[in-house]
Amino acid sequence: MGDGGYAWDSFIWAMCVSGLLVLTRTNATTVVSPTFEEMTDRADLVFVGKVVELKAEWQVAGTNQAIFTLVEFHTEEILKGTAPASISLSISGREGGGMTLEIVAVPKFEAGDRVLLFVEGNGVQFCPLVGVYHGKFGVRKDDKSSRDIVFMHDGKPLRDVAEIRRRGGRAIRAQAGQAVHSGGARADVAR
Repeated sequence: MGDGGYAWDSFIWAMCVSGLLVLTRTNATTVVSPTFEEMTDRADLVFVGKVVELKAEWQVAGTNQAIFTLVEFHTEEILKGTAPASISLSISGREGGGMTLEIVAVPKFEAGDRVLLFVEGNGVQFCPLVGVYHGKFGVRKDDKSSRDIVFMHDGKPLRDVAEIRRRGGRAIRAQAGQAVHSGGARADVAR
């Protein structure tokens, strides 16, 4: 077709690459530190509870399937909203069928963890916590005083709610939808 065909092929190739770059950028999530007031306003439910069970399962996400973890909590104290004595949150990620889906900034839970959670959109969002990892606080009893101490995502005690935004610090760009096979190879998973 001559030089015109070559130029046209180059143009189409450049458009495809540009489209892929745009699509790649849309899979990123930016996590911005909310204030305490924003967290309480956005939350449907705020509670202190203990993780009693974790169960990974494949669920439909759009037109594909993705791994979700159902985390069951025994609720100890409800601070906002209503909840039964036991509640499950559906959180994107974990292990299932020989594959691990790990999304940066999505908090992990282990059986026995005591936590303070700010919940919004359970079953609707990939992570039903306000501000993703910002919506999870660890809770432990102080050996000396027997009082509960609340810990932020960085493991430091929370002394003033104004610290939430300050210590949340930088925004994190998390590539949502990356899966890690048990062998360590990475693969993209559609949401």
